Amino acid sequence: METGKTTTHRFPSSMLSLGSVNRCLSSSLPAEILSSIFEMVYVELCCDYGDELRWEEAEDDELAKLSVFPNAISRVCRYWDAVLATFPEFWTRIVVHLDQPYHIELLKAALERSVPRKIHSLTIIQSVEGQGVNDEQERDKMIEALKVAKEELFRIEALTIKTYTSESLPRILFVWDALRSLRFESLHRGDHVLGPHPSIHDPSDKTVDWEDLHVLSLTGPAFVTLSRGARWRKAVSEKYLTSLTISRLRAHDGGEKPFTFHELWASYCAFTTVGHLTLMDVDVPYVPRGWEEHKTPQYRYTLSSAYTFDAIPARVLRAFYYHVEELARSRSYHSSATYPDVDRITFRNCQFFGFQKDPNDRTLSSRVVKVADITHSDSLSICFEMVEAQVLRISDCPGLDDSSIEAMTLPLRKQEQRPALRDMHSLKITNCTNFSIASLRELVERRKEINEYEDLDWEERVSNITRLVLRGSCPLVSDEDEKWLRENVEDFEIDREA
Repeated sequence: METGKTTTHRFPSSMLSLGSVNRCLSSSLPAEILSSIFEMVYVELCCDYGDELRWEEAEDDELAKLSVFPNAISRVCRYWDAVLATFPEFWTRIVVHLDQPYHIELLKAALERSVPRKIHSLTIIQSVEGQGVNDEQERDKMIEALKVAKEELFRIEALTIKTYTSESLPRILFVWDALRSLRFESLHRGDHVLGPHPSIHDPSDKTVDWEDLHVLSLTGPAFVTLSRGARWRKAVSEKYLTSLTISRLRAHDGGEKPFTFHELWASYCAFTTVGHLTLMDVDVPYVPRGWEEHKTPQYRYTLSSAYTFDAIPARVLRAFYYHVEELARSRSYHSSATYPDVDRITFRNCQFFGFQKDPNDRTLSSRVVKVADITHSDSLSICFEMVEAQVLRISDCPGLDDSSIEAMTLPLRKQEQRPALRDMHSLKITNCTNFSIASLRELVERRKEINEYEDLDWEERVSNITRLVLRGSCPLVSDEDEKWLRENVEDFEIDREA
């Protein structure tokens, strides 16, 4: 191999972190064999679109590992690094670990080596194995990395900036509206009142169309600054987002003018369509007569196809639920939209206390409802009454006990309200230990009994459980119980090893 044809960057031996690599091989394998091995690793991490390979989407936790490709391999020795440098496609997913030495040198090398290709993504994050840096150091390191990347922004399709707390989020000093994905996130909120983010660039202040932007994820202060931009509504009024995530949002993020639920809802409704809306750790007040200031478009019947509510207090969840349900009601009045209302709803670490429903009201329906990390049985029972699901997936819920399962086990006649989970035909339970197998048998048997009564009205009928899956840490299923469930459930699966 003629090293003069490649540009190499030496990374000190102190940076070595790929413990599984036998460094003795680095001087004995020909470059051709190393190249083949590295190409196989790359292909395994990509999706084949026929005319090109593109990186598979990876979770932040995976990218935060020091073993991420190609960073770890480039640190083994200069020889391996020189081989990697000859493949521009290896460097089109760039991960910068701020807490690691020489991260700026690695970023510069990756940007140079990726030429002339487009950069699939640039992720700036702290590693999971590192010791971490404090807010001020993290902010300074982030700004330095962004300055290096600024000149190459036109080649970057997705930018993810993830800090430990919102307090260390840096200033965005460049126009970012050419990106397909912008994620401006933090793992924690921090202890101080932040107010609006004074220096996030607001592209709505210019004549832009956000044509390429499809994924937007912002922490509270950044979202407040952007949504209060001079021409926010005009910039997003004809915009479709695949995904919108709002996290760590509080009323005082609005500064002297508190940010309210009504302003949040109006900002969401300003988009033509948001495919998947995620609210994470959002706690803003519902102010009486708030609609007088923050009006939404008079005719807007477009629901998101998916909603995720993560760590949302009951009062905010109630307000959002009722307004989403109202959108669904309006759509059913003005269009021939098909049932269910949305494709997926996820509730994670939420509470449902205080929810009240008129027996005559319709129920928000979803093809799939996912519930996770619900600790209280009563709260989980209320959840089952508030949404209609064809497929219900419950995971890591201490609140799933015999009482909450009984909420799905309906009496033969319940004249005062429509049945809960009437359309549920598939149930998957993962890592829940506080219920009994007897309660599951009762659920399956009781729903069958209901449908045997010929004089039931349509709204009183329920779907039989045709698919039941138990995964992970669940109560022990005896041989007798397993035999009964297989005889009475068309598709029964159990994780015997767990």
